[in-house]
Parts: sequence; C-alpha cells; structure tokens
Amino acid sequence: MNCNPLYAVQNKTIIKDTKSIKVKSRNATGYDNKQFDINQTKLPSAYKGNDIEGVFVKLKNMVKLKDEYETLAGYENRINSLYIKDTYAFKIENVSSSLESKYNAESSTLEITIEAPEVTNYDQMNYLVNNGLHGTLKIEAVIDTKLTHVSTDKYIGSNTYGAKTEVNDHFARQYGIGLANKDKFSAIDGHVKRHIISIELRSDIARSLKDNIGILLICKLRPAGDPIAFIFHSGSHSKPTLKNPTEVTIEQNYIFVNLQEIWVYDTRSGHVLIKDKIEEPQIIPTNTITNEVPVPKPAKTKHYKSPPYIWEDEKGAIQATDNMANVPENKRFMFEVEEQD
Repeated sequence: MNCNPLYAVQNKTIIKDTKSIKVKSRNATGYDNKQFDINQTKLPSAYKGNDIEGVFVKLKNMVKLKDEYETLAGYENRINSLYIKDTYAFKIENVSSSLESKYNAESSTLEITIEAPEVTNYDQMNYLVNNGLHGTLKIEAVIDTKLTHVSTDKYIGSNTYGAKTEVNDHFARQYGIGLANKDKFSAIDGHVKRHIISIELRSDIARSLKDNIGILLICKLRPAGDPIAFIFHSGSHSKPTLKNPTEVTIEQNYIFVNLQEIWVYDTRSGHVLIKDKIEEPQIIPTNTITNEVPVPKPAKTKHYKSPPYIWEDEKGAIQATDNMANVPENKRFMFEVEEQD
C-alpha cells in the first residue's frame, strides 16, 4: 500500500551530484544585546528581544558538563553557585504552534493562549544510560520561540516491499524555554500546559492588531532538571511514506528559566498592551486588561478603568499608556465606568 513507511535509515540511497540546500550562517542582527529593562513602558518598533539562540550557545560553552571525575553532588553545587542575575526577553518569533489569538466580538475581548507542551529531556536520558542507572524519564514543559531551517537533502528511499521514491530530507533547529516554574501554568490534558491572557479591546483596534501582535517572554535563568542544568536537549522526527515522501528531523534546544512575565505589544509602535505577571496560577477576567495591584474603587462620581489605556489616534496608529493624563480628552470617554454607590 502507498502508505507503508519508508525505513529511510535502513533503505537509503543518496542521490549523486545533488547538493544540499544549506542556510547561511545565523544572523543575529536586530536582537537586543543588552539586559532587558523590565520597568520600561514602551519598546522599540519591530522589537525582537534577546537572541535565544545566542544565549543558548553561550550557556553551552560557559557551563562545563559533568564528567566521570566529578561527583553528582559536586556538579550540582557548582551549577547552583553560578548565579546569573540577568533578565531576558525572548520573543515568540516564528513558531505558530506556541500561541493562538482569538477575538470575541460579543465580549470585546482578545484572548491569547500560550501553550507549553511536554517533551522528553534527552540529556537526562543519556545520563541514565551512560551511568547504568534506572529512573523515570524527566518530562519538561516548554514554550518554543524560534525555528531555524538548517538544510534539505534528497535521497531514494524504499519500503519493505521494494517500492522506491525520492525523499526530501529536512533538518531544522528549534529553540525555546523550559519552564522551571511550570506549576504556574494550568494543564489542558496532562501533556500540554497553557496560560491565557484576556485583553478588552474595541473590534476595530483588535482587527488592526491581528498581524501585529508581539509576545515577549520575560525570564530569569534558573537551573532545573535531573541532574540540574541551565540547558537541555530534546527532538522530534517524522518518517517519510510513499504518499508523503518527506522526512523531518528537528533538534530542540531549551534554556531553563523562571518565566516572570508575558508582555503583549504592538510590533509597529512598540506600545505594550499588557504586562501579565506569572506569579500565581490565575484566571484572568475577560473584562479587564490590568496587571497592576487592584486600585480601590472611588466613592465619588466619574472614574476610569484600570490601565493600560489603548486607543487609535487620528492617523490610525495604536496608542497605549498607563497614565490617564496622557490620554487625549476626546478619547477618555472610552475608559469611563459607571458611578459607584
């Protein structure tokens, strides 16, 4: 049958005179090379955050792996002594499976769902095998942020019945964060965790933001895993079939972090729509976009919703602020709420 798998590793013939399609060396242009300032209220236009690939490589080169001459206790003490205080901001760049945004016109609410699926920690698996140990494999919750295509090759593959076809063989590297504080995310079905952010927006503003929403993951490095480490590896592989002659191998590289905040922003202007704090498991009401400490309700007449305040100016650009004094007077009516008793 045409759907029989092609066992490519066992039945692979490289096509002669066919060159691999290689991607050029990594271009880190446009990334922020400074420590992220968590107190800023506006980002540069088209802000890309810190380079997660560069940070991963730096940690890999900086932190020496455990060898046979070091005890496990000594290794863990060494890792725990490496205090890295920097705050990083990693943008979800081109991994659409990590997030979903949907607008509810009935409630005037933009709902953003960020998913953290579980993957196997290959480094722990190798440690158990290499040391002849038995133990439960460590499953980590991750958020993928960046996918880099490395190469494409072609080969002739065949199945157990001798049927042959040309196979496209793709190899890619994926980067993301491993959640050391994954308990702050709710579980969907036990294998995927998620976090939901709800923002109250008028439909015209939400429509203009549809292809211009940026998501920043604000993190501090925190070693985790078993044995503990700053980074870990995983991976995925799909085999080709006669019906779909494509083989895909993805090398997955992750940095262990404490995810502190998630920022949603307009990539055109850099205006931050919300700073969502990941401190306690939470369900965010659909009628609020604030992440500040709740303000006591005033006993007097007119007052406004909690910040941030988001509106569209006369030129059609999205504006945002946390200070009502910065909102034009002809726009303030949008944020008025009913008088308190």
